[in-house]
Amino acid sequence: MSRKSGKNQHLFSRFQTEITQLNAEAVLLEETALPERLRGLELLRSGRKAAVLDCRWFRETGVSKILNSLDRPELFWISGSQNSRWKEADLRSLLGDTDIAILPAQNLIAETGTIVLNSRKIPSSELSLLPDKLLVVAPEPSLVADLTAFYGQALPSMGKWGSHLIFISGPSRTSDIEKKLILGMHGPREIFVVVLRSRNFQEGWGTGMSRQKGER
Repeated sequence: MSRKSGKNQHLFSRFQTEITQLNAEAVLLEETALPERLRGLELLRSGRKAAVLDCRWFRETGVSKILNSLDRPELFWISGSQNSRWKEADLRSLLGDTDIAILPAQNLIAETGTIVLNSRKIPSSELSLLPDKLLVVAPEPSLVADLTAFYGQALPSMGKWGSHLIFISGPSRTSDIEKKLILGMHGPREIFVVVLRSRNFQEGWGTGMSRQKGER
């Protein structure tokens, strides 16, 4: 195992530990294992409708093809840009009838089990908030140790980014006066993260979610 691979494995182990404590799940997969894992994923098998961000990285890694081959859920592809022509009311109506969102992450922060989304890459933050379940797929190089590493290393390599970043640390939760924990009150109730060892992004991070030359 190379030093870089060993570091990534350590970061994933820490991320997995933290996000599990937050009542979510994470797995690290080779690219070849992705089709079987997604086809057997209960979060998808139990879903009715899923909103999927239509991005270049999903197409390059075969995520889009795998999702299209599933019997369920029914898929709605959302243009991955704040400049897409979705009307806010139309998008909210669609998401209100959708129980799963499938998104790529910009980064994963190991110390806190946090998912980072770049607002420039999604038409609305509601895409990560309204559906009851959230499936996130991210390349292994997107893992960073902590917030210091994110702001010092990952953020400068992100390229252009939107008006804000979205940080998700486990399912939405709240509790009442009786201290009864309730999941899914202000966001997804269930979160599953797939960290992918993709051959397309072994040289580092920053190009995968950024608009590349010639990309529409």
